This record gives sequence, structure tokens and C-alpha cells, in this order.
Amino acid sequence: LASRRTQYASPGSREFLPQHTLFAAGGGTSASECVEGGVGSCWLIAAMASVAAHPGGIRRMLQRGGSAGAYVVTLHSPFDASLPPTKVEVEETLPACCIGAGACAAAYAKPATDDDAQAAAVLWPCLVEKACAASGLFAAGGQGYEGLNGGDPAKALQALTGVAPSVFRLAGEAPAA
Repeated sequence: LASRRTQYASPGSREFLPQHTLFAAGGGTSASECVEGGVGSCWLIAAMASVAAHPGGIRRMLQRGGSAGAYVVTLHSPFDASLPPTKVEVEETLPACCIGAGACAAAYAKPATDDDAQAAAVLWPCLVEKACAASGLFAAGGQGYEGLNGGDPAKALQALTGVAPSVFRLAGEAPAA
């Protein structure tokens, strides 16, 4: 990860996501909008997809911030559901891999376009992942995108919703240590 050549780019530029929107047309969210990128955050992306399938789940946690291009993401402790939520403000600039002066692509979570090249890129998954990276809530992995490389989807669900997940064991399965 450290060897990736990334820079922060602003959506809306000719080179990076010229057409973008926070949520898809109609304002809803769907699991198909959650696409993993260049870090091992599939556990977080899967949790985001689960929350996105419930109407309003993502909209409740993601609000516009006080300045243009800023968003506030409400996250919860992935280890203790009784702790108060944490509000993480992020700018809509995103880590991007750029090839010279040409096109740039999101370096981590990928903005969804519903397989329509003309559709606006949906940014909320990128912003939620960025907030999780910035929050340091997943302390075992450290702060930053590298801290999201590998994790527990149950902890991610708790961080996104504030509700401790239920874990069901298969018959004959030993409890996790």
C-alpha cells in the first residue's frame, strides 16, 4: 500500500469523476454501489453493502458538513456499542491514482456508476471508507487506509450502525478465541 502512487483529487474535474453525486438518482442506496478498491477492505465494503440495502441506513450516518465539499460521517465504536458515536468530517477530495496529466481513478473504494458510462459516479461509499480510515476506530490496523487492510465485518457493522451484531455459530464450531 505504501508504494501506491496516489494524490488527492477533487471529483468534478475533467480528469477525475467529472459527473458525480453523493447518492444515486432517487436518493436511495444499494449494495451494488459498494465496490472494493486498492486496499483489503472487503470486510468494510461488505458491511456498507449490508447497511445500504436498508432504506435510510446510510443517509442517517452521512450528512453534509459545514463547508462546501465537506461531509460528516457518524461512526460508532466497533468494540463497545455503549460508547457515544464519533462524528468524522471528511472532504470530498479522494485518493486517486493518476497517470500523468490524463485520467485519474479512485485509489480505494470505487465510485459506482451502475454500469452506465454516462451515469454520475456515486460517492457515498468512498466518503464512508475515508471516514473509517481517518477515524482510527479500527486501532488494531492503525489509522489511515492501511488500517483498513483486513478486518472483521461484524465490527464494521457495529461501527456503521451502533448496534452490536449477533454471531451465530455452526453446529460443532468452537467459539472464537
